[in-house]
Amino acid sequence: MHPILFKIGNLTIYTYGTLLYIDILASLYLLSIYYKKFIDTSFDSIFNSFIILLLSMYLGGKIGYSIFNETSLDSFIISTINPFEGGLTIIGAIFGGILGVVLSAKIHKLDTLRLLDTFSFIAPFSIFIGRIGCLMAGCCYGKPSTWGIELHGCIRYPTQLFESILSLFIFIYFLYSLKGTNQTRGIYLFKFLILYGIVRFFVEYFRESQIIFLSLSLAQIFSLFMITTGLIGIILLKRKGERKV
Repeated sequence: MHPILFKIGNLTIYTYGTLLYIDILASLYLLSIYYKKFIDTSFDSIFNSFIILLLSMYLGGKIGYSIFNETSLDSFIISTINPFEGGLTIIGAIFGGILGVVLSAKIHKLDTLRLLDTFSFIAPFSIFIGRIGCLMAGCCYGKPSTWGIELHGCIRYPTQLFESILSLFIFIYFLYSLKGTNQTRGIYLFKFLILYGIVRFFVEYFRESQIIFLSLSLAQIFSLFMITTGLIGIILLKRKGERKV
């Protein structure tokens, strides 16, 4: 855990915030390289959609944090206005981001599924960097264990690294699958929901999370919803493709 990157006088530079800025810039750079693989539009439209995506992810992450931590409405409003209060959840950010991209597609008159594919493609890489930030900040930590990293007074599973590395593998797979012919509209969105849902469901077994139903945490229930949605989406895409033959 290394929450403070460095200090200059009274100015404190936090590691998590620095990695968050790196994450945003890296994601924007990847978009500038690969967006044409998914959608025929200008980079201005992609950039504007990216801004809407960030805002909707922030709001969704705040809402998700409030749900997961059962905070009051007053606490939610304060933490939303002040980004240094409370926290964020990736699952909430994903759902908020999807809604934001759908809205942006309507505003800019773009193909919704292709725009969702564009951002789903870079999402695993963004999570890869983001979870390293979580490790540095000491949040999203694992259960006490006989091996791992020392965090909050004991040895714990390095769940942040689990999720970071597995998300990087998803991104590498996405890069590999990008070769060849044009992909079916929506395929990257649904693959991301399935693959990240599986990763998060698995990692939750090692995280310090509250069990709420059938030995499952709230994040695992949301993960199952993501996996189911992705599977249904791929089945529908396949059936649609078969009808065109």
